[in-house]
Amino acid sequence: MARRRSPDFFSQVMFGRSPKQEEEKVDRESLLTQIDEIIVSIDELAPLLLELSPLLDRFLDKK
Repeated sequence: MARRRSPDFFSQVMFGRSPKQEEEKVDRESLLTQIDEIIVSIDELAPLLLELSPLLDRFLDKK
């Protein structure tokens, strides 16, 4: 079996790493925590938007 040589520094700078070399490390727990925080924020902002919508409608209708 032939060993694969890693590309030299110049090749990596000029052409980037190959997709096989790039590893995506995703911390799933922190990602889910951030998504949860976004959903909570949207739920908290929804009543405020409902209160402001009549005011915005009046402002936009006075063209």
